[in-house]
Order: sequence, then structure tokens, then C-alpha cells
Amino acid sequence: TPYDSVMYFSREAKEYKDMAPFGQMPLYTDKEVGTWVAQQGSIVRYIARRAGLTGKNTTDEATIDMLFELSKDIWGKKEMVHEGAKSQTVDAKKLAMYLDAAQKYLGDKPFLLYDVATYADVALFHVLNSLEEIAAPIPSFLATAGYTKLQRFVERFRALPPIQRYLASPRRVPLTEKEMGKGSSSYLFMEPVSAAALASVDTRKPEL
Repeated sequence: TPYDSVMYFSREAKEYKDMAPFGQMPLYTDKEVGTWVAQQGSIVRYIARRAGLTGKNTTDEATIDMLFELSKDIWGKKEMVHEGAKSQTVDAKKLAMYLDAAQKYLGDKPFLLYDVATYADVALFHVLNSLEEIAAPIPSFLATAGYTKLQRFVERFRALPPIQRYLASPRRVPLTEKEMGKGSSSYLFMEPVSAAALASVDTRKPEL
């Protein structure tokens, strides 16, 4: 799906404040929504509805949303990856609890709920794939920690043609220092942003 990504690289850039309902990023808009949507979860759920990645009924919707929130819990303990798979600290045990729950729910199924992916699967892949990137050069944090079913889930997801294109896209931005979970609050990228991601710089105020 074609899209435009507008990134702000300066804390002094405040023009987005005029568009942001709550004065902060991220923001999303398209011609159909006709306004600006704020808050990460709201944006994800809106795009999921547009893309057909939601549930077939209200019960499934609740389950998918629950699993989406589980992925956020896993991401919230990403720094525990640096302590190693055998760590017994309080937060490491919480990460293990979340990963145990995800692996138990996944079981031997290809995806969490249906035989096709929902936005809960996309969120889980994003988080688990990022954990593997954070733990590099360890071959696989998930495998080392005993989450072989989650590891296979990540491998299957990586093999999906749209995901392959996304991972290989020069527009994909690298992880930031903050996302690496080593105590930094900096949003500096760990690697240079590609020329393709910075190919067009438009300083005009976006229009709906």
C-alpha cells in the first residue's frame, strides 16, 4: 500500500502541534478518515479495520485486542533481553511470563487466532523480531530462551511476501538507542537512515 511517512528529527519542530489533538506524535490521516488520528493503539486499530486485519465478531475482536496488548507488555520489558535468557530478576520474570503466555496461546497454529494474520499477529511479529534484532549477534534470543514456537512464528512471518518487502525496503528505519533498551532515552538511530527514507523533504504543512 503506498504511503507517505513524515518524520521530525528536531525537538524544535513544533508545526505538527497544530494538527495533533493531544500535542504529540504519532499522527495518522488519509482521505477517508478526514481528520488526524492520534495515539499509537488507535492508529493501529484504524488501519487494521481498513486492511481487513480485525476479527469476524465481537468476541474475536476482544481476543485480538487482548493479544495486541500482550505484545505491548512484551515490548515494555525489552531491556531484559540484555540480561540473558537465564536472568531471574523481577522484570526478566515478567518478560518470561508474557512470552510464556504468547507461546501457549500460539501453540502449533500458524497464527494466533485464524489461519490468516490479524493485527495481533503483526504486532507480535514486530515485537519478537525486534527482540531478536536487539539481542544480536546472538543467533536467536527466543530459541536460547526456549521459545521455539515463537521463533518459528517469526520465521514464518518473515517469509510472507509483504513482510519480506517491508524488511528489505530501504525506507525502513533502523532501531533507535531508546528502542535498544539499554537505558538511553535518545531517539538517535543505531544505523544511518537510508537515502531512500530521506529522499523527499517537504516542509509544507500537510493538508487533509
